[in-house]
Amino acid sequence: MIDVNALQEHIKQLILGPRIIVGLSGGADSVFLLHQLVLLSKSTPLNIIAAHLQHDWRGQEDVADALFCKELAVKLGVQFVTKDARDIVIKKKWNGSQEELGRHQRRAFLHQVLHEHNADVIALGHQAQDQEETFFIRLLRGASLEGLCGMQPKDGLIIRPLLEVQRTDIEQWLTSIDQPWCQDSDNTNPRFLRNRIRHELLPVLRNIDPRFTSNFARTLQQLQQEQTLIDELVQSTFEQIFDTDGNGNLPHFKKLSPMLQGHVLKKLFITNGVQFNLSAGFIDEALRFLNSPRGGTHMLGNSWALYKKSDTFQLITTTERTL
Repeated sequence: MIDVNALQEHIKQLILGPRIIVGLSGGADSVFLLHQLVLLSKSTPLNIIAAHLQHDWRGQEDVADALFCKELAVKLGVQFVTKDARDIVIKKKWNGSQEELGRHQRRAFLHQVLHEHNADVIALGHQAQDQEETFFIRLLRGASLEGLCGMQPKDGLIIRPLLEVQRTDIEQWLTSIDQPWCQDSDNTNPRFLRNRIRHELLPVLRNIDPRFTSNFARTLQQLQQEQTLIDELVQSTFEQIFDTDGNGNLPHFKKLSPMLQGHVLKKLFITNGVQFNLSAGFIDEALRFLNSPRGGTHMLGNSWALYKKSDTFQLITTTERTL
């Protein structure tokens, strides 16, 4: 059973301002989230915009979903914007799967709407079962601890207020107010890994132990707490290694454990906006250079490099390298 009052308070703690973009697919989760935000707007001034991206992968089903979303927005009195996915330009690399392409297109679309409407935050309807599915997807793909921690309630300009809400409770609440939602036929297509986990793996785990849902939530919370502890250690170490000009103390860095070296180096790249896939191989190659006796420059793609001289090292741009 959903405690709507507690959920409303949770949403208020997450929102960064009154102008909110809601990713509205038409599915139960996003429909529920839109309802909750509209309810919240009765006591808290909010400017809500429902944003729907039409992929055109399912023919008439996509058209029907877009019409449903538009009519729901009109019914609830919120602004509605939509766009065809074919008009979305994706700059980020993706693995070629339709599932990942769709995710990148939706993210690019929502950020575009955010900027066009000068909004404060994007609200997404991911809920507790999405966390479970994401965990096992990342586990199968060999994710790190950070990856296994799953989605966060607040991630930059994105909020996910429903991560602790069960899918069955969402559907029950919508049914109680006679609010229909769209059923995406792709959600049962076994060619998508997420669907195989949802329909084949998770039911087996729940059958093995009915406490799976609660135990999983507790384990995920513990992983997130451990990740927070690691983040604090990395931040403290980073501040000890680098001065205000970005010069790194190489002898100090070399005394760190290999794992901590990797975390510090990754933070250096992220802090400076290095646009690379920070894979384990990428980090390992940079670490080999820093721990080797040779000095000089180690290129990181076309725009960045690590520069090492004597007892210091720096992350520099290729422009700085030629000066």
